[in-house]
Amino acid sequence: MLDSLYYYPLRAVVGLYIRAKYNIKIHNKENNPNGYLPKKRSFVVAANHQSYTDPPAIAALINVKFAFIAKEELFRNPIFSLMIRIAGAFPVTRDNARSGEAAIALAREKIKKGRVLVIFPEGTRSKNGRIGRGRPGVASIASKANAPVLPMCLMYGRRGRNTIDVAFGKIIDPDDVALLNTREFTERIMTEIKALQIQIIRTLPEEKQQEVIENFQKECTKLDRK
Repeated sequence: MLDSLYYYPLRAVVGLYIRAKYNIKIHNKENNPNGYLPKKRSFVVAANHQSYTDPPAIAALINVKFAFIAKEELFRNPIFSLMIRIAGAFPVTRDNARSGEAAIALAREKIKKGRVLVIFPEGTRSKNGRIGRGRPGVASIASKANAPVLPMCLMYGRRGRNTIDVAFGKIIDPDDVALLNTREFTERIMTEIKALQIQIIRTLPEEKQQEVIENFQKECTKLDRK
């Protein structure tokens, strides 16, 4: 009931804040579903996860009614919990199989009711911007709900302070991946997101490109040593 009354006012305020605070550069505007998907057509947004700003930034750019899977810890503060529930968030306890199954079932139900589900396949925020391995939840949800998937990539601060690069991928239609198993579908989604990140990096000034590559290489070296 609360989300029906306050969702759009809250979304409008958050959208104004995001656009006022950040200089947003959009890549592949033609892939933004605002322009070509029916308003009540449900789909899944699969994006890399770099910041707590990711959900409101996505909500500011796509004019639909969202649902978000969020970690249980974010719901411990009553006031913040109320706000994110109004925004469409529902909790999942990480590394808890029963909670994960319940969240996936609820996510499918949200999609069937017309919500657009935002999910971050990596399951956690990246510390240096490098995209990690995708978890199978997004593919499982999209397959069972027969929902299209919109890959997205966000990068922060690459063009100066308070800047966001956002790249929209092409919608992955359920018919195109009908023969893929969950692992293959997950890999397809993550490949698309990584390709969008490469696209963003290639538009940066040369010195910034080198800086990003060096940070990624350092992270790879750390992982190899573990």
